Parts: sequence; structure tokens; C-alpha cells
Amino acid sequence: MPRKRTTGPAAEVLRKLMRSQQDELSRAFEDATQYTHSGIRGEVREGGVRKFLADQLPQSLNVVTGQAVDYFGTVSRQLDIMVYDATLNAPFQGERIKLLPAEALLAIVEVKSKLSSQEWRRIAQSAAKYLELRPYRRQFATRRGGQSSVPDELPRCFYSVVAFSSDLSASPEWPQRESARMTEAFGSEECLGLDRVLILDRGVINPGECRYRASNDFGTNLFTWYVSMANFLNREAPRRKPMDWQQYAGASFDTSWRRIVPRNKLSTSRASFRRGR
Repeated sequence: MPRKRTTGPAAEVLRKLMRSQQDELSRAFEDATQYTHSGIRGEVREGGVRKFLADQLPQSLNVVTGQAVDYFGTVSRQLDIMVYDATLNAPFQGERIKLLPAEALLAIVEVKSKLSSQEWRRIAQSAAKYLELRPYRRQFATRRGGQSSVPDELPRCFYSVVAFSSDLSASPEWPQRESARMTEAFGSEECLGLDRVLILDRGVINPGECRYRASNDFGTNLFTWYVSMANFLNREAPRRKPMDWQQYAGASFDTSWRRIVPRNKLSTSRASFRRGR
């Protein structure tokens, strides 16, 4: 029989902590409005969420911006935030881009200022691209409605959206209306690959289970989303194995090695060859 969850003093302490964090996150979103360039605004807001996660997650987990790549050369779209276990893996770092091996990808966070139908189409395209990745030459597992679990042998990735607000009016029907836009963009009610949607001034949506929690309290919403991600990472991170760097290097990397013949053996071999002539 599952243990009944209760609300105790510890939960209230954690919520108060999240409310203190919300102020810093809100400032990052507000500061971004000073910039006219959309790219800079996005970077400032992403930086606020990235700092929040870096401060809260265990030190073994790192957060970076970049793209994910698999053994077959499939590359994701640019991802605002990727979470990985730094004790097992590391990104490939170029001058301007970071590529994270698909085997290392534990969580993805897309950061949006304001959700709209156009933004949902972009999110759906990004999620579809990430699901094309093949970590360990296998697909990412995704939970569908009615499933209590997914196959243990398949890796999972927690894909979520964090938005400051939505362009929908804050009516009591906002969860239904937001879900309808999500369904239209993803092409199904399951919104395959999407695990959570945090709208800081509205609440949290769980698309896979068609459920939501509505609140106008930023701290409560932030707490709800973070706990879902943290619980997932606690379960998934220990299941992951280190990536095989040699697989990414390719077969030519292994076959290009040549044995070094000691000089004394090389001289003997040459002398024998001359005598044979």
C-alpha cells in the first residue's frame, strides 16, 4: 500500500526557501526587459533559471546550454538548459558551442518569457528533435497516459518548460486552454516527450497525466516543479553508465594505431633482410 503523503513543517520551510529564490528569479526575468535584442533577453532569463538549478541541485549535477549529440551524429536543437552528471560525463566544448553526449542527458529545460501558440510550436519541434537521439544506441523512454512505469533498460530524460507568464487570460479555464494549445502543437493529448510545464504566475501542468496545480504564488509553483525534477534526477542519475568516448571517435580511431617496434628488433630485422638478399 503506497505511503500517504502529508504536509508537515519541513514542507513549509522548503516553500519559504523557494519564495526567497523566486525573488532572484523574478529579477532575472525583469532585468531582461531592459534589453531590446531578443537573444540577449533570452540569455538573461535562461541565466536566472540556470543559476537557480546550479544552486539547488547536488554538486555532482551540472547545468549547461548547448546541444546534445548521439553516436549516429543526430544533433538536437539548441537547448536552453541541459542537466548531466559531471562525475560520469562531460560536454564536448568548442569555441562557441557545447555538445553533450546523449548518454549524459538527464534533463532539459526550455525557458520562455511568455507562452504563445508560436512558442508551443517551437517547443514541440525541439522535443521531437531530442526524441530522435539514440543514447547507448537506444531511444529515450517516454511515459504515456495510463503507464505506471517505463522499461528499466531504456534511459529517460526529464523535459520541462519554464515560463514567466502566458499570453492567455488568467481565467479559471487557463489550464484547459493551455493544454489545448499544447495538444495542437504536439499533435496528440499525450504531448510525447513533455514532462512538466511551469508557468510561474499560474501553476504547473503535468501533460502526461492531464493534471495541473494552479496557484498565483511563485514560490509554491517553483517548489512544485523543482520537486518533480529533483525526484526524477534522484531516480535516473544512478541508473546511467558513463558514455564510451571511443564510440564517438569511430572505428578509424582504433584501427589507425600502429605498434612501435623496438630499435634493436628493427635493426635485427633489417640485417636479416639484407643477408637474405
